[in-house]
Amino acid sequence: MASAAVIAAVHDRDFPRLIEFLRIGEFTIEESLGGNSGWTLLHSACSNGDVEMAEFALNHGADTDARRSSNGVTPLHLVSFMGQVQVTQLLLNHGAGIEATTSDGETPLHVAVTEGQVQVIQLLLNCSADINAKTDDGRTPLHRACRQGNVEVIRVLLDQDAEIDARANDGCTPLHCACRQEVIGVLLAYNADINASTNDGSTPLHCACRQGNVEVIRVLLAKGAEREARTSDGFTPLCGACIEGNVDVVRVLLVYGATKETKSCGRTPLHFASGMGHVQVIQLLLNHSADVNAKTDDGSTPLHCACRQGNFEAVRVLLAYDAEIDARANYGSTPLLCASLSGNVDVIRFLLNRGASILTSAKYGFTPLYCAALQGHAEAVRLLLNRGADVEARTNSGHTALHSASNERVVQELADHGANMDARDGFGFTPLYHAAKDHRLGVLKKLLDRGADIEAQDRWGRTPLAFLCHYGFVEAVRLFLDRGANMEARPIPGLTPLDWACRSGCVEVVQVLLNRGAVYERPIDEMTPLHYAAIQRHREVVWRLVRRDPILLLNMPTDSPQVRETKRRRLRYEL
Repeated sequence: MASAAVIAAVHDRDFPRLIEFLRIGEFTIEESLGGNSGWTLLHSACSNGDVEMAEFALNHGADTDARRSSNGVTPLHLVSFMGQVQVTQLLLNHGAGIEATTSDGETPLHVAVTEGQVQVIQLLLNCSADINAKTDDGRTPLHRACRQGNVEVIRVLLDQDAEIDARANDGCTPLHCACRQEVIGVLLAYNADINASTNDGSTPLHCACRQGNVEVIRVLLAKGAEREARTSDGFTPLCGACIEGNVDVVRVLLVYGATKETKSCGRTPLHFASGMGHVQVIQLLLNHSADVNAKTDDGSTPLHCACRQGNFEAVRVLLAYDAEIDARANYGSTPLLCASLSGNVDVIRFLLNRGASILTSAKYGFTPLYCAALQGHAEAVRLLLNRGADVEARTNSGHTALHSASNERVVQELADHGANMDARDGFGFTPLYHAAKDHRLGVLKKLLDRGADIEAQDRWGRTPLAFLCHYGFVEAVRLFLDRGANMEARPIPGLTPLDWACRSGCVEVVQVLLNRGAVYERPIDEMTPLHYAAIQRHREVVWRLVRRDPILLLNMPTDSPQVRETKRRRLRYEL
């Protein structure tokens, strides 16, 4: 790094002192003026447009292609950026690399084009700069000019035979990058492909619609751009405009004849606008006779889409245009069921006030109440119950809303309306089992607070505690033990909670049960927790049991019919 004295001399343009510093070795012409930045004397001169300093550096052997460490910028990039024609010519005369690239692949021509430095552009082109050079992302100078909207630069490049439909890495052509009406006109006058598509299938019209540039859209449509062009995802320009919610763009597309019922991904433009909640767009489409009850591939109407996203104003407008309030999708879901899933109380109330059926269910028996409980929407659950929802309605698998309750507030609402705490589904599981399976500790606490049977058995004879031990939910195991669950219950499979924990190999649960005094000894003709752990090869559990009571090893049964042969051999092997 140059000394403070050298930097001061550069700042003061004190050439005699600089010559002296070079003579005595205090300073080298390629030395960085700031740390390891690579910012040389020539960089400094070029950034300031200082012709005399640049000549001094070059005459003393400065590297014309020295690169700045952080971004690879050369002196020629700097003068191209600044528009310093005289210094640019000087560098080129000294052999500066006209195709040198920065860290992101920009040549000096890219830089000059971006900054609109016309004289430098012409000078670089006269010196044979590659007019179609590409950056790392595949952009040519013409891409840059179109993005900047500089018509003069665009004409210069096109008159020098720049490739008008050059594609970047993502497939964009310069026309995709154009953002001004005048630029579009120039490119089309030079025969740019108006329907060129990017890698994802977007045409210039798609891009203009996303940007909301109405005047550009008008020019493209007037010049014959394909109104129904589709991206690789199936989106037309109108669908894209409806997603963005730009009512002016939608209006222009409709005026030019864009099809209202064309489906993209199975949805019409009205479906997209309804799902996004763009009320003005919805009204515009409906005023142009869009089908308010059009169905997607899964049978959803625009009202389903609005309810699914909880868009109240969209729901209100759609119903004002006679949307079918109890329309069913392919799996039987209604708008009310979709609103219950989203939990928007205002939408649910509005649908109910307009006569939506609260008792209808979807294909698998899901009711609006069940869906609201499943998603944990306590206020929606309360509203539905107050409006007559059946608290004991069951799905095809026998679940009630309480089985699906995902938080304590939902349990509270259902319990306050008389839900059966011990209702059994088709597998004999009570709500306790479902809360245990999903590790919902708060729900377990609330169910127990409201009187759920802590010893209720499922169809295989397991108690909730045994179930928890089997699946290793240690916090819930502690809760159940604190609430008095029977640690030694041995229903129909004959296994205690400790047996289940040893079979599943949950070390933490085993330790909790042992600390609470669970019995691990058995009569001589029965399997013990130690057997279950060893048979399943849960070494850590085996170690915990043996460390707890080494005498277990001496009491290993050898002649019991339950443990002879395979089980006994495996146990001995593991131990």
